[in-house]
Amino acid sequence: MEIDLDAAVARLHLDAVREPVAARETRETPAGHADDAVALGRDMTDDDVDVWKRVLAELRTSVPSEDFRRWFSSTSYASDSGDQITVWVPSDPVRRHLELHYRQPLQCALTAIGRPLAAIRFVVAGFGEEDEESDGE
Repeated sequence: MEIDLDAAVARLHLDAVREPVAARETRETPAGHADDAVALGRDMTDDDVDVWKRVLAELRTSVPSEDFRRWFSSTSYASDSGDQITVWVPSDPVRRHLELHYRQPLQCALTAIGRPLAAIRFVVAGFGEEDEESDGE
């Protein structure tokens, strides 16, 4: 069975907006890291979302509170494949700003939570990779 990852992630994002995270059933993953809920065909759990919450908690200590609120309050967890954490952002300008100005603080936060080899990928909510590439053509 093949899963359309972009469509599944979009459905998870919509479900996350509709249903509070605390109401979802939690599940531990073997390595202590959140696995890619979409690829496994299961619902996103609190453990999955915790990785992004942990990154944000680390960032909060090094980013001015107004900047943190402005740039990170509208982000949300999308998925974690182990080596890449995908995060929803509301617009392309926000995505570009985060990638340009917060790459190093984000890497420091990943190191602080024990995920130094992971990368963060920002995706504009509602768009897949194909849509993002075709927008510029």
